[in-house]
Amino acid sequence: MECRECKVKIEDGDEVILGNSKFCSGCASKIEESDRQQLIATIIKLYNIPQPTGFMFSQIKRFREEGMHYRNIRMTLEYMVHVLHFKMNPKYGIASVRNHHDDMIKYQKARSKKALSNRNINYEVKEIITSKPDMVHMQYNKQKLINMEEKYGKQ
Repeated sequence: MECRECKVKIEDGDEVILGNSKFCSGCASKIEESDRQQLIATIIKLYNIPQPTGFMFSQIKRFREEGMHYRNIRMTLEYMVHVLHFKMNPKYGIASVRNHHDDMIKYQKARSKKALSNRNINYEVKEIITSKPDMVHMQYNKQKLINMEEKYGKQ
């Protein structure tokens, strides 16, 4: 088996599994650090704060101990804001991530399933030729300028 990132062969027991993919320990630590930085940036953006609070960091640590990945925490926060339209308040931290994590996974699976089904659609292009209506059918010839002096006379 080989690392998904660097394509180096990995022996059984040396691999690190992140999600559904297997990585070598070096690549896994780089990916986790990148996911952690993205989570922090997302928290800063969604909560409109200069940096996450200590309470948020302790919640992240607790979620990690329960088996959640940084990427899933980030995606759950984005799901809550962009799909469920939650207003995020820093005083409550990220506690509601636990309640909506399963819903986010179902939502993402449905989105990816729909995207896969849309790949197989073949769009047919039909060329339709139309002709403009003749000007004869319109009654422009009957409409003339009326000389008001001839019709009503000079005054």
